Amino acid sequence: MQILIVEDDRKLARQLKKGLDELGHSTSLAFDGPDGLESARAREFDVLVLDVMLPGLDGLAIVRRFRDKGGATPILLLTARDAPDDIITGLDAGADDYLTKPFSFKVLV
Repeated sequence: MQILIVEDDRKLARQLKKGLDELGHSTSLAFDGPDGLESARAREFDVLVLDVMLPGLDGLAIVRRFRDKGGATPILLLTARDAPDDIITGLDAGADDYLTKPFSFKVLV
């Protein structure tokens, strides 16, 4: 599975990449919103894993812009924002699922 992880916490992003790669997936990383959106549009991925609070362009804006241009790749928001309204906003923006930090790697997989 081809996975794009857009996460500004570089340590967490690299841990996710390592764990997913060890499971046989191929992961790519972006560390800010603009690079994440560009990567998502430039190549085919099986899933996008996006943080919400990103520098330059937040994850919700990425979801909206990606969907507005016809992007159909499943999107998981992985974020510390855990209020019910935040979850609803993320799903209404076009995300397919929402996982709050801290999280279990098993649940992510």
